Amino acid sequence: MVDQENQTAESSDAPEPQVSWIIKWGAKGLSLGGAIAFGISSIWSFLSITNLIPCLIAGISQIVCTVLIFVIEVTFFFKNSQSKPIKAALWVASKMRWWLRAILYIGLSIFFVAMCFGIGNLVAMFILGGGGFLYGLGSFQHKRNTGGALF
Repeated sequence: MVDQENQTAESSDAPEPQVSWIIKWGAKGLSLGGAIAFGISSIWSFLSITNLIPCLIAGISQIVCTVLIFVIEVTFFFKNSQSKPIKAALWVASKMRWWLRAILYIGLSIFFVAMCFGIGNLVAMFILGGGGFLYGLGSFQHKRNTGGALF
């Protein structure tokens, strides 16, 4: 079976699967919401006293991953950046397929909750994991003539 993919993506070399708009924008919105939630929960990780060293490492890496997720999802904000790490992340983001984004987002969610368990990280895990789930769902689903159904 031949994989039908959209070849008209402007900013990326990796073709996007043809999925319904609710999955495409839901995955992007949940991923950005999860990045914002991880950025906010990194403050709680810094202030956590229970597991001092693991939570400090988790807080610092959450900030780095928040920027990485923003570079992957909102590439047009970073197109004119002169920073070499941002340019490298833009190149990687342009090659990423949906199934790889799904694995990355779900893996990051599980990793940060395992590193420093807290209610903020748990909420952020569910938001970013939901975005990863929708990316995974979209990588297996193709747009078909369903007569107006959302999925």
